[in-house]
Amino acid sequence: MTTKRSIILLICIMAAAAIFTLPFAAENKSPASLSLEVELPLYDTPELSPRDAAIVSAIEKGVEDIAEVIDLLPYNIPYDQSGINTLLNCYNSVRYAHTEYFWLTSSFAYSASGGYISSIKPKYLEAKEDIEADKLLLEEEVNKALSVLLPDMSDIEKALAVHDYLALNAEYDYERYLQDTLPQESYTIKGVMIDKIGVCQSYAYAYKYILLRAGVDCVLVSSDEMQHMWNLVQIDGEWYHVDVTWDDPVWDRFGRVLHTSFLCSDTDISSKEGGKSPHIGWVSDITCTSTAYDKAFFKNTTSAVVFDDDYMYVSYDSSGVIAAVDRENNDEQKTLYTVKDKWRVKSGYYPGSFAKLSIFRERLYFNLPGKIVSMMTDGSDVQTEYTSSVNIWGIVLRGNELYYTCTEDYYASDMTPLKATGYITLSPKQISSIKIEKPSYTFGVGQRIPISATVNAGATADDVTWQIKSGAEYAELSGMYIIPKKKGTVVLRAASKYDENIFDDVTFNIEVVFGDGNGDGQLNISDAVLFAQYLAEWEVGFAEGTQMDLNLDGKVNISDAVLFAQYLAEWEVSLCTPAN
Repeated sequence: MTTKRSIILLICIMAAAAIFTLPFAAENKSPASLSLEVELPLYDTPELSPRDAAIVSAIEKGVEDIAEVIDLLPYNIPYDQSGINTLLNCYNSVRYAHTEYFWLTSSFAYSASGGYISSIKPKYLEAKEDIEADKLLLEEEVNKALSVLLPDMSDIEKALAVHDYLALNAEYDYERYLQDTLPQESYTIKGVMIDKIGVCQSYAYAYKYILLRAGVDCVLVSSDEMQHMWNLVQIDGEWYHVDVTWDDPVWDRFGRVLHTSFLCSDTDISSKEGGKSPHIGWVSDITCTSTAYDKAFFKNTTSAVVFDDDYMYVSYDSSGVIAAVDRENNDEQKTLYTVKDKWRVKSGYYPGSFAKLSIFRERLYFNLPGKIVSMMTDGSDVQTEYTSSVNIWGIVLRGNELYYTCTEDYYASDMTPLKATGYITLSPKQISSIKIEKPSYTFGVGQRIPISATVNAGATADDVTWQIKSGAEYAELSGMYIIPKKKGTVVLRAASKYDENIFDDVTFNIEVVFGDGNGDGQLNISDAVLFAQYLAEWEVGFAEGTQMDLNLDGKVNISDAVLFAQYLAEWEVSLCTPAN
């Protein structure tokens, strides 16, 4: 989708440039010029015509290069109200399309000469060398956010995981908001992502940018009446409201993330139900009519929802139940643990559970009033990891460090944030046993065979190293795959990275070259030509004993030829491998 859009955009830009980029006649120049500074409205969402694409492209290029002055003379923008409006819309379009441009403020100066706008001078947040350094920091922080996503996540799971990540790792810049001393950074993606503090615009910019990087459609939406900005996200063809800012408590409560403003319909986001403050006055061409998630399971938790390959894990506030939710069918849930402890304070105790969840290498971690415990993801092997003499109200995992917050009373001071007070370093159990899970099908050249191993309970397969112990000329390793190269015998070894004496070996016999239609023992263009001739009903045949049903659907047809062509083009495809 992204590639197609990029191509379409490129064609549009080239077309616009060809039509509207005219040489500026010398007689139109004038020694007199005008330079004005413009302050753009914060929540203005511009609408652009196709003719402005070339102007937008020029501004984008200049801002990306951190240019002091961007030449607009070739575009013949008249120095009148219509030309100024065009310039405002184009500049604003760049700001809202590229929320990663943290250095681009809402102000710029423009110059006019001979009746035309000749250039603009953007106002940048920082000096060029500081911008370059912060660009690297931003990319590092965005990669951290993207790292919480699993390869097979659906769009809704990506939206949920990023929502929770931002709420857990940033806080609303409330103190400086009350003091009317908010810095420019708090309005940009830099605020939430680098400084870990910002206002609604910063949250919305960050959420949009990260989701777009993850392949999920996400746009900005704002309300002048509320002086507030949030996001609209597209899931399975339907649009929903997501307001990360309102799901991150003010004052900040470490480890706490709400979901009342996540994947809401227009009706739900504007509702007062349950004591909610409604969103009002937003302007958007997009309507959010689906109510599919208005009553979803995650609405009932103030803990992050965490994931593994098969389940989502949720800690319910009212019941104290910690449950595994099937990722394929959200209606299938199983209880792993029920929190019965009470968070007691001087005046009594708070109802419900304050247990917050994290997951680290196949173990779930959660806080109880006076301790942090862990258990396997099936609810077994419950262990105490840390004890405290005062209440623990929340946890957040950062790398392998599990941060927690301790205080006697959660609401002792409503006028200050509740921050982390310490952390414990997590490490998995050492591997004491390894067993390679050998595929049941025959090895053959043309396949990419996934490899995996099981280890003892509490340990993690991430600490297994893989190598071809013998027969390296017959196969190679690529990530978590073994790829046969020619007929022969291969011994594959999985060993503990901490103790090479703990290992498992398995022998594979590579017995066939799949797709070798001419029987010469190689996979190349000759076999592809033979495939084409066969499908064209030429009087040709395949060599005896060859396997040409490459997708194992019981017939040899164009689908097999396409799969073979993809293999020759070095796509990451596997021939003659069962779907499961």
